[in-house]
Amino acid sequence: MRYIRVRLEGTPEQIEAVDGHVTSVAGDWSTPSGLAFLATDHTEAEPARLVAESFGQWETNAESDVRVAVYGEQQNLLYAD
Repeated sequence: MRYIRVRLEGTPEQIEAVDGHVTSVAGDWSTPSGLAFLATDHTEAEPARLVAESFGQWETNAESDVRVAVYGEQQNLLYAD
């Protein structure tokens, strides 16, 4: 499961923002020009920022910079990095 590293090493805030809130992950972030799209049930930018921050710590992303766009409950962009 992709969230294990966040659960083990994330801050309490990251864990709260990710666990049970990320509904899907799409995109291709394997190259520097790639982008990950994360759908969540969040409605505010701060938890979305924490999700994006956490995504970089997930197992396959830990060794590289990852560009992330986090969308909220209404499919609106809440945060992009």
